[in-house]
Amino acid sequence: MELAQSKTSNKKRRKFSFKFVIIIFVILILYMIYAMYFKETPFLKSESPNKINQVEIMEYGNGLWNGPQKVNIYFKNPAKKILDKEQVKIANTMRRNGQNQYELKWESDQQIKITMKYEHATEIVRYNFSTQEIRRSSALEQNF
Repeated sequence: MELAQSKTSNKKRRKFSFKFVIIIFVILILYMIYAMYFKETPFLKSESPNKINQVEIMEYGNGLWNGPQKVNIYFKNPAKKILDKEQVKIANTMRRNGQNQYELKWESDQQIKITMKYEHATEIVRYNFSTQEIRRSSALEQNF
């Protein structure tokens, strides 16, 4: 009688352990998908000369070898409210994304020019905080 009870309790423990391992595995897989494709990580931040407006660049996702494939640029007002957002694809194949590839130049408290020199292209984003206008240009080149 004891042998039969111990066998059923062992089966219940194994079923519980198996379900627990499966749940942990699914949670890990979901977190990996979130981290690779959706997680935003702070990358660069800059304030206008009189600290009126702010630009924040966030890395979007995270590739396994070369890091993130995109960056989100947030344009914020003095209350830190997001006025506009621009997403830029990183044009690197062999080189990781680094802060030395970015130049944030405030032309005034209301205008900023962001130059991004990637491995295969140079992206320029200009933003005017007063009109909330984004102008974007790119040039294909070899920036090694």
